[in-house]
Amino acid sequence: MSKKLSATKHYAHYPNDPVHAPWAAYGFRPFFLILPWYVLGMMLIWAGVFAGVLPWYLSADPYSWHAYELMYGVGMAGTAAFVLTGLPELFPGVVPIVGRKLLYWVGLWLAGRVAFLFAFGFGLWIKFALDLAFSLLIIIWVFKPVVLDKLQRHSSVAYTVVGLTALQVWFYLSAAGFSSTSTMDILKVTLGWFMILIVVALKRINMEAVNEVLEASDNYDSDDLFMAKSYRYNLSVFTILLYTTAEFFYPTNSTLAWLAFAAGAAVLGIISDFKLEYGSVIFKPIPIFLALVPIFIGIGYFSLGVNILLNLEYSVYFRHFLTSGAFGLAFIVALLVITMIHTGRALLYEKWMGVAILFIIIATFLRVSIFAFSQYYTLFNTLATLFWAGAFIVYYLGAKSYLKSPRADGILG
Repeated sequence: MSKKLSATKHYAHYPNDPVHAPWAAYGFRPFFLILPWYVLGMMLIWAGVFAGVLPWYLSADPYSWHAYELMYGVGMAGTAAFVLTGLPELFPGVVPIVGRKLLYWVGLWLAGRVAFLFAFGFGLWIKFALDLAFSLLIIIWVFKPVVLDKLQRHSSVAYTVVGLTALQVWFYLSAAGFSSTSTMDILKVTLGWFMILIVVALKRINMEAVNEVLEASDNYDSDDLFMAKSYRYNLSVFTILLYTTAEFFYPTNSTLAWLAFAAGAAVLGIISDFKLEYGSVIFKPIPIFLALVPIFIGIGYFSLGVNILLNLEYSVYFRHFLTSGAFGLAFIVALLVITMIHTGRALLYEKWMGVAILFIIIATFLRVSIFAFSQYYTLFNTLATLFWAGAFIVYYLGAKSYLKSPRADGILG
């Protein structure tokens, strides 16, 4: 029996306007081609700033801007690619944005990234306007199909993006001196909301990716079906939100440690989904990559809980389990899964995938271990930067031919 075609529901509503370049034929393609090089450039800049080689001249501190550009630069590009790709599949009738219209999206995102170099004085407000416009563009595009959906099937993604946009406004008001809350405190809340977005998106990605892997296996049994249990993801979202809120209002309260443990335990519970009725799928190459995301989120919150419980001062390092680790893994995994499935290819393991994942893991442990080897701060931070950016370059080298060529199954998109 022939394998079913994947990610083809958009075809019936694909625009009639011809798209001459395959790399502009669907929402994820141009973002995924540009994002690795943006990550490399951004990480090299930060490595230079933190090593004292490059000067710093923006209004907020460099650590805040580093975190902001990581989360909103990489995060919002990934979010745009996710919704531009997913909505036409999930809601038949939504017309995919392709060609010139898609390039307007990419251009707006890129303008916000370049504006970072001039984010001082009036330039700060120009960057604010560009970044906010891009976030609002995402919200406007998802509003009708997602928010107005009577079943509210994927509304959590839209509401989370709205929350992140509100936090984005708050960050700029603080950077401009119109809010007494520090930019770093706002970004800690933002990190929690991005962890929520990752958990919400992971449910959809796990469902599609793991079942693709099962169907492609030689010993596929139709009774083997991966189901993402909603209650596990809902509990994870609730506990992360609870911890994030408590950390903002009561950062020194010892109860925060137990909320961190609760968040870590809830997210680790997602791994139980990988135990199927007739066996476990977690040790297959693609599923283990997906499972690493909740594993690193869990480790991140557990380590923050230990830091609070033992009155340590390592939270800035342990938080990199969430930023470098979970955030990096989530986006690398999303990039490779979406690339394979939505270019009409089977979701089969390729060596470059494992290398990219390994690079993220190495970068994370290098960055976290600075708490124990502070004398090697510059060396470890530089190596972590190179490995983390290197993961995205490895992805680009492995996937560029897929992104630049038509779908393997011959349909548009």
